[in-house]
Amino acid sequence: QRKREHNRQVLLCAADYRRLAELLRPAFDDCNLRFDNDDMAALLEDGAHLVGGGILDLINANGLPDTKRVRGFCGMLLAARDYQRRHPQTLLVSVDSELARLWLRLGRQRERCDLFALREEKGQLHIDCMEVKTNVEGGESVDGGVVEGAKVQVAETLAAIESALPDDPAHEPPLSPPRNEMLKEVFVSGCRSRFASPELRDLWYGWLSELFSTAVKNPRAKLGGYVVAVELGNNTPVTETVLVEEPQRILLRRIAEGRLQELLGRNWRAGGPKGSGQIGRAHV
Repeated sequence: QRKREHNRQVLLCAADYRRLAELLRPAFDDCNLRFDNDDMAALLEDGAHLVGGGILDLINANGLPDTKRVRGFCGMLLAARDYQRRHPQTLLVSVDSELARLWLRLGRQRERCDLFALREEKGQLHIDCMEVKTNVEGGESVDGGVVEGAKVQVAETLAAIESALPDDPAHEPPLSPPRNEMLKEVFVSGCRSRFASPELRDLWYGWLSELFSTAVKNPRAKLGGYVVAVELGNNTPVTETVLVEEPQRILLRRIAEGRLQELLGRNWRAGGPKGSGQIGRAHV
């Protein structure tokens, strides 16, 4: 793990994530989730490959974990697993380059909860932007003000991505080229994941070649967004609520401990109990 502080870089080397998992696990003592240190270590390993140096930000200067950041970070990783379970072939990436975050309107915040997903459905490429919010106190819902702020951030990011991917590259807006390069860098970096098989890399290469081609295509990719509310201490069913339909559809997806328990095990990709994928839908 690497961490940059001004002009200084910090490098942490360890044989595995077990000691760090043991240190961070008490942040979930008020939850009803069942998992051991090996489960937490596997989750942290996912995070190390998804967000680069973000794990070092979880520890305070006194050597103790920052509970709020730990829950937010692990909530983001569980939301990523939730999406990958629903779309197994997706290319899922996090933006950990400050330059890329600046061009893509993601701000400079240290809590890296922004995820991009590239997938294909019925011959059409889709890009989903996700902002993850985890409740601070176990048992409480993520409130409306937090959801509204996340919705605005997702909408602004989708607007930047739309600018980066004009239907006709010959008539692109002024900010399109740098945003296009930043987006390309983010996705290409995600292709290097150690968890990706050669077959998946070949599939993603085809998608990226199509996405960033110079040919005129309308739409180049269908854009959508999610605000994912990770609600520790709750055991309510998974729900999806439409927050806004235009210009791109943004959904609020709430996942609580019933779903989270399925995602915590080391064999989380295998699937959960029968009926676990049912979703309640609501519109506002």
